[in-house]
Amino acid sequence: MGNKRKYYANSQKSNKKSKYMFDEKVQLGPNMKGFLITYNCKFTFLINEARKLIQQFSGEMEVQSADKSDDIEKQLQQELNSLHTLDKKMSILDPGAKYTIFINQPDLDPNQVVGSIFGHVEKTKKSIGRYVQRFLPVLNTCRSYLEDLETCLISTLDELDPIKSCSETEAESKPFKYCCVFKTSNNNVLSRDLVFTKIGAYLQSKNKQNKVDFDNPDYVIIINVICNLCYISFVDKYFENKKYNLIEMGAKFNKTEKVTLAKIETQDTKKENA
Repeated sequence: MGNKRKYYANSQKSNKKSKYMFDEKVQLGPNMKGFLITYNCKFTFLINEARKLIQQFSGEMEVQSADKSDDIEKQLQQELNSLHTLDKKMSILDPGAKYTIFINQPDLDPNQVVGSIFGHVEKTKKSIGRYVQRFLPVLNTCRSYLEDLETCLISTLDELDPIKSCSETEAESKPFKYCCVFKTSNNNVLSRDLVFTKIGAYLQSKNKQNKVDFDNPDYVIIINVICNLCYISFVDKYFENKKYNLIEMGAKFNKTEKVTLAKIETQDTKKENA
């Protein structure tokens, strides 16, 4: 009984501590962009890892865009200054669902940062995270009403290059295959079918050759509805990146490494027995 009491007391303390780690100065609401992250670990571990990943890969983007003619000390100082400003503007917010956080970062392109993270894992074939599970880029947020979602979708997607290039008004229009993912938590206002109908009508208005493909889509539109807010994502390589689950992405390459090692071991044993 004593051990059980200690366990529940410690868990309550950790929950109270996690509440104080959210940014109380910034209020979660419409017209935000950043990262929707799920986890299943101690809250402090998750926060530290998420911060490091965003800082590391946003820093690499800054270095690539910087002038190469500058000296190394100047480049390092610029990188430190940019990371300092990014960290100041980064807000960790509670969306209202278990094991889920939203990191608001207005000065970054979420698709570029998350794309760089998963591209790095794909290139190096090594896992870079232990605590972050799903790492979704969020392009915009809005209230969880159909009219607000429709307005937010149009204003957000109209600015994206794939939507601009697929328009029939362009000389060389590039239609694409797409699918929609709808997830809801602590909300029963929005209907999945109505949301899909609105998205389909919008993409058909851009180009009638845009087609739904659930097996091999070029782009995936993800609508996460949590409490009274919608989180809009527009991503590519959805299934290749294991639905943007960082742990599963790393495990994919760990499995292949184990298989190749097992094949090498069997070949060696056959040679020894021959």
